[in-house]
Amino acid sequence: MKVVVRKSFERSYLFAFFMCMLSLIFFLVTYFQMEQQVVDWHVTVVSEDLLYTGDVSTIHLYVVDEFNEPIEDANISAIFDRPETVHQIEKTFTSIGNGLYEANVIFSVPGQWVSLIEAKKGRNVYQNQLFLTVEGEIAARSRRDPDDLFNLNQSLPDDLEIELQRIFKRSQ
Repeated sequence: MKVVVRKSFERSYLFAFFMCMLSLIFFLVTYFQMEQQVVDWHVTVVSEDLLYTGDVSTIHLYVVDEFNEPIEDANISAIFDRPETVHQIEKTFTSIGNGLYEANVIFSVPGQWVSLIEAKKGRNVYQNQLFLTVEGEIAARSRRDPDDLFNLNQSLPDDLEIELQRIFKRSQ
């Protein structure tokens, strides 16, 4: 009888040890794969050109770390949107060296646009918003970004409704 109790006792310890090791491995894998939000990086729009509807606009972003050193080889993405309308233009930026990244966007309507920027390098992730002012008229469908979800069937703010009426009157 003693032998059976001892083996059962040893199995309990082995099972507990195995579960602890499994939990530790799970914790370490999860911890080292988790993204870490950073708040002391900075992203700046470098382009000095005015942005116009219907034209290909090359947006340049300069990305630096907390020491104001350029961040190389990061994954930079942005979602461009205009308040009160649905656009959701998603772009991935390409590195052109020394912390400078670029992407092409075609804006379809004038006004204030918001760009939600995400910069990732390793586990570090930086997120922020940039604001862009776009000039011009509402672009024809053929002159819109292929990724732009904008369409004239959605509910439009008053300034765009007035702009549409002006365009229709002019075309008649």
